[in-house]
Amino acid sequence: MRFDIFRMTHYPIRLNRKTRQVHVTRPGDTVLTVPWDALFLCMRENNLPLFGKSVDVRAHVLAGDGKTVIDTFTLVYYEFRDKEKLLQFWEYIRRYMQEPDGVEQCDREEAVTLRLPVDGRREGLAFGIVRTFAMAANQPVAQLIGSPIAALTILGRWLAMSTSKVPVWPAEVDAACQVDPDDPHRKDWRSNGKYDFYELGWPMICFVVGLAAVVAGLWWLLSVLM
Repeated sequence: MRFDIFRMTHYPIRLNRKTRQVHVTRPGDTVLTVPWDALFLCMRENNLPLFGKSVDVRAHVLAGDGKTVIDTFTLVYYEFRDKEKLLQFWEYIRRYMQEPDGVEQCDREEAVTLRLPVDGRREGLAFGIVRTFAMAANQPVAQLIGSPIAALTILGRWLAMSTSKVPVWPAEVDAACQVDPDDPHRKDWRSNGKYDFYELGWPMICFVVGLAAVVAGLWWLLSVLM
């Protein structure tokens, strides 16, 4: 509750190949801008309450002495303790910023299969359902069994999105990062295509079942207590 409601819906990062700048949204509605080539990068393992460990690529901003860390942000994050997956994600970012044909390499269909629908908008309930049940993708029975917990998670995502502010880039950052409408590599959440039955239809059914189970459980608990 303390970290997710009445905050920001998300904290986006913009990577500008042309200006070699990285723009980072931070808590407090502030933006950090730093040269890509000045970042000191390392891998870090984190302890997450209830979820064990995660790994990320941490970017340090150094002072003029090249040793003192004056700012830090997470550049690449993977929610599970899988360093190989993290490094694959990092390689995607690295190629985009450093390879001459980085844009073309990153535009391959297999490189990114899903684009989050949060740019300039709040995450919708449908995507919250898709994303939550994706933890047990292709396991319909497991999705149904875990539906009460998933339903609570989805309601929590909806609460966080409903009470939080959509980030807005400063005008100067927005102006420096304009994408040509005719750019053949331009893609966003509209490029995802439509969800099939097992991506949204079945999870929606599980959400309704899970929500009904939660309501029934609360009703029973109240009847016992009263």
